[in-house]
Amino acid sequence: MDTHDDVTGPPIGSPEEEECFRIILAYQEGRLTLENAAPQLLTAMQANPRRLNIEASPSFRRLFAEVQKLAGVEPESIEPDPARHEDGEPRMRRAVDALIKSALSTIERDPDEPHSCRCHFAAATEATARLLAQWLTNHGHENVTVKSPQEADADDWIVFGDTPTMRWTGKTVEQLADLIRSAPLRGEASFAGWGMS
Repeated sequence: MDTHDDVTGPPIGSPEEEECFRIILAYQEGRLTLENAAPQLLTAMQANPRRLNIEASPSFRRLFAEVQKLAGVEPESIEPDPARHEDGEPRMRRAVDALIKSALSTIERDPDEPHSCRCHFAAATEATARLLAQWLTNHGHENVTVKSPQEADADDWIVFGDTPTMRWTGKTVEQLADLIRSAPLRGEASFAGWGMS
């Protein structure tokens, strides 16, 4: 009954995994109560030969703690990790390096295809989230959005921003990477991801 919280998407493979994720999704969407979801998930997890690989959102941690209680195991804390942004800079460098590699691969496949890049950040406080939103806006990002932890089912305020749609080059990718590296994280935020569309 182990979880691993460094991957955000479920790698569904077996019917047992699919059943686990079906129950989790039904709970997160409000179609199952905590009291109904926990015993169902316990049964599904006991039948699942592999550990679940899922991001541990607040709603999932509440559900998993209840499953642990039913299994007779001391529940893990459902509180967010207070040190979650302490390694924000090194983590951001790794994420930006991955962004560069993936973006270059995308533009090499079709250099004339215009794309937009959506960046998102996680901030421990609303003030830092609003600072990041303003920073994204000041640097030309569009559709800048701030979601509260409750809206995002996250430990943090989530900030999204899209670059203008354009034809990317190695130079523009590197400029975006430099921009992200200069984000005002202030030890209270992290670069949480990106995607090209």
